[in-house]
Amino acid sequence: MIAAASRLDAAAVEYVTELTARLRATLGDALLGVWLVGSAARDDYVPGRSDLDVVAAVDRALTRDEKEAVVARCRDSALPCPAKGLELVVYRPETAPAYELNLNGGPVVPFHVSFEWGEDEPHWFVVDLACARGAAQPLHGPPLDEVLPEPPTADVRSAVRAVLDWQLRTEPAAANSVLNACRAWRWAATGDWASKTEAAAWARDFDPELIDAALASRRGEAVPALDETRVRSLLRRAAEELA
Repeated sequence: MIAAASRLDAAAVEYVTELTARLRATLGDALLGVWLVGSAARDDYVPGRSDLDVVAAVDRALTRDEKEAVVARCRDSALPCPAKGLELVVYRPETAPAYELNLNGGPVVPFHVSFEWGEDEPHWFVVDLACARGAAQPLHGPPLDEVLPEPPTADVRSAVRAVLDWQLRTEPAAANSVLNACRAWRWAATGDWASKTEAAAWARDFDPELIDAALASRRGEAVPALDETRVRSLLRRAAEELA
């Protein structure tokens, strides 16, 4: 279990193990699988700085009571998250990327829960499912690629563009905007998803100082404020590649 996630610390391993046990106890035979995705699955997890991203799949629509039971047992107040926060999404294969439940929360990430598809912007889930393919680490059940469908490339392209547009509007000087732009650009150019660190190395020649500073910020190092004009330039370059 968690074979490729060597950077996870003991507290994170214990946490995702207990989270999986609670999902199994709550959802029973309806649970098809649970997977670690995101930075932790791509050996790019930074303790105390990264989220723990977990995807689960069920074989039928969940009742509201079942969804609320998952929230009650898995939210940060019931199971304290040792990372920046938990991002848990439960899907049904026939309807993904529409979700059954989206639960976030932790020491840094505000508590948020969505019980119905459409309550949260859909592009995040399309991108997350696309990124997870080939990298997800099984916590329970078969490989993710055998359970959840691959989003169509055209849908992924539109979703990635929506993410870049969102970051231009809301986080035009954030380190995460820089790293997401690098990852989007690399995917658009190569067709392959990579960790944020790998994507930053791939795109580094565009603006070495900016990209190095974004990586340092991700590691928790003190860096000067990123130049908004340069961040916007990188986001636009990634969007051009998508077009």
